Amino acid sequence: MRISLLICLTLITNLVNSQNISFDQAQNLRKQSLANVEAFLTAKGWSMTEAEEATTENMGNATFGFNVDQFDNEKASGWINFYISSIKSSYNRISIQVHKSSLYSTFLTRLTPNGYKLRSTKIEDGAIKKVYANTTTTCVVRTSTSEGTYTKLTSYSFLFLDNLDYQLQYGDE
Repeated sequence: MRISLLICLTLITNLVNSQNISFDQAQNLRKQSLANVEAFLTAKGWSMTEAEEATTENMGNATFGFNVDQFDNEKASGWINFYISSIKSSYNRISIQVHKSSLYSTFLTRLTPNGYKLRSTKIEDGAIKKVYANTTTTCVVRTSTSEGTYTKLTSYSFLFLDNLDYQLQYGDE
């Protein structure tokens, strides 16, 4: 009986999460190649919506959406931006933006078990910005709101980047 219940719960969890990615997966995707990221996200139901080549001033960027509105491709239930470093893959960055507070809470609960400690909190550009870091990776968490058609929409974003990359880009906040 216990095995049947465990199998059932595992299947339900996989069905719920099969269309989204977990905190651990997002964190690990940062060090992958663009080909691996694209294959993984496509298998999870994400679709690439935009790509930009790297320039001398900006990293290359591939944007993926989940449940992208077929009539307005700027609306989706989630967005992932994969930033490609021309220096080395450990400097790649990945950000995930979601609108469900339950996903936000799930991601937040994974910070401590992954060794992240809160480094700073502040209000910046109309959003709450929290910076967490472990021994190798910085995670910048932003909570913001924007005007929707009839309501305000809350967005939650998680940006994962190498600690040294964070220091070079943003300084010691």
